[in-house]
Amino acid sequence: MFKNDEFPNFHKRSCFIKNMKKIYYDNSKKDKNKISILGRIYSIRDFGKAQFIDIKDPTGKIQIYLSVTMLKKNFNNKFILGTILWCRGYLFKTKKNDISLKACLISSLVKPEKIIPLLWKNIKNIHIRYTYRYLDILLNEKIKYYLTIRMYIMNCFRNFLKKYNYE
Repeated sequence: MFKNDEFPNFHKRSCFIKNMKKIYYDNSKKDKNKISILGRIYSIRDFGKAQFIDIKDPTGKIQIYLSVTMLKKNFNNKFILGTILWCRGYLFKTKKNDISLKACLISSLVKPEKIIPLLWKNIKNIHIRYTYRYLDILLNEKIKYYLTIRMYIMNCFRNFLKKYNYE
């Protein structure tokens, strides 16, 4: 068994994405606290002097704003779709009234072996969707929800049979 000291992880999350709206509205009048999040990159939009990255974790989705200075600091760190990212920064509202995270520190933790395709949700061919099931579960929230419900039902069924010594 591995000890926690052998493979230390210095990047911790301070909150989940679903709690960020509450944190933003609670701390809007007070001093701004730094927030750190972990998530997978789902889209990248580049506007020259700024870059927006959409990140998802198991609870929700948020966009990260990278300014010119952050882009210069992370020049070696080219972000691709599917990368698991750690980010620390301040919450703010964009012009479209979306709550976003202005990045102060950012680093990629895990880069994917294969890049996630952009147009995966538009694929209607069922044979292709079943062939690449891992992508279907990763990108389609409805399929992911059905899979978790199925796992819960199977687990209840398994526990019931164990309770009465059916093995």
